[in-house]
Amino acid sequence: MKIGINWTSPRDLELILHLKHENRVDYVEILVDNFLHLEPSLIRSVLGDLPVAIHIMSSKFLTSDNSKLEKLASLLKKWFETIDPIYVSDHLGLFELNGNISPLLIEINYLEQDYYLKKTENWQSLLQINLLLENYPSYTNIGMNQLTFFNALKKNLNILPLFDISNAIIANKNIGIDMNNWAEVLGDVNHFHCGGFREIEGRGQILEAPLILDSHDTLIDSEVSLFLNSKILPNERITLTIERDADKSYQNWIKDRNSIHV
Repeated sequence: MKIGINWTSPRDLELILHLKHENRVDYVEILVDNFLHLEPSLIRSVLGDLPVAIHIMSSKFLTSDNSKLEKLASLLKKWFETIDPIYVSDHLGLFELNGNISPLLIEINYLEQDYYLKKTENWQSLLQINLLLENYPSYTNIGMNQLTFFNALKKNLNILPLFDISNAIIANKNIGIDMNNWAEVLGDVNHFHCGGFREIEGRGQILEAPLILDSHDTLIDSEVSLFLNSKILPNERITLTIERDADKSYQNWIKDRNSIHV
């Protein structure tokens, strides 16, 4: 299994190069939205032969008009050609609710399956690449239909999850989705995420327990390793990206890496 880290800002280049020099990472996953003002050839030159995955955050492919998506896809395809990414992934989520911009990505209503499948098919067609989509760390009962939607993505569009283990754990803790229920979807999945999470004030809609936030600011929970060892057959095709979006020091990255036991 290959272990990588998320690279969310050009400002963190020194840290990325330090980890690369120390052979601490097998690849990096670039949050490409924050790098699109740069030439992909520059990134490839700086990273040398270090493999790269591309993670898209704010394409808004579920709501944007096609003219905007075509422009973005054209730009992204230049990155694909230059970087030759391990994988390309995006998010299922909404950035606005009733015309108001949300500070957090909003989970979609999976019952509107046909509409969102059509939008996803269009986006993958524009990108001309096999797209992965990240599962959501559900906070409300709308997430109870997430598994059904990912099964439909696989069946109808041959789109697999970028499976975020921590997000699945959060959905289990917040609304009770059994981790074992992901087994059918995970059969062909090779690419995984994990990140820190923590309790926040408030109670869930379904379970009488504190809400868990996908915060990316704490050490990786031991449940991640338990899941990896019980559900995933290790091989050279498997990747695991460790995400950290706060306190991004070399020491914290090493602690995160050492918390994964496979």
